[in-house]
Amino acid sequence: MGGWGQDGHVAYNQARRHPYHRVTLEEIRASTIRLQENNLDTILALAHRSFGAAYQFVPPMSVTLGLRECLSAKRVRVYSDTGAWKQTALRVALFSQPTAEYPMTLLQTHPDALVTATEETARHPISENPDWEFF
Repeated sequence: MGGWGQDGHVAYNQARRHPYHRVTLEEIRASTIRLQENNLDTILALAHRSFGAAYQFVPPMSVTLGLRECLSAKRVRVYSDTGAWKQTALRVALFSQPTAEYPMTLLQTHPDALVTATEETARHPISENPDWEFF
């Protein structure tokens, strides 16, 4: 039982965004408990929610269970009520094929995963503006 992040991480299983090292989907799926560097957007999100945007107070590292542990659970339950911060991650988790960029997409492969969100979190500007054109 837990939540997900704006970048689709579950239990801080972030897809490391680094210009010289890409994490594969299989590496994310096999990840285990560890200390990891938090992505900058995670630090900013936590700073915004907890410290009035004072990012200096957010620890730069976190402990994560690893997706291997999460996916081996009998049931997985994740919830979010943080609105706009999580809208895109929820859309990707529901409508995209599994991808290392959004580890939450791996919940699609679990036999008993439940994703719950507030209405605000489930809304998305793109779905509410069908006349927008994207190239």
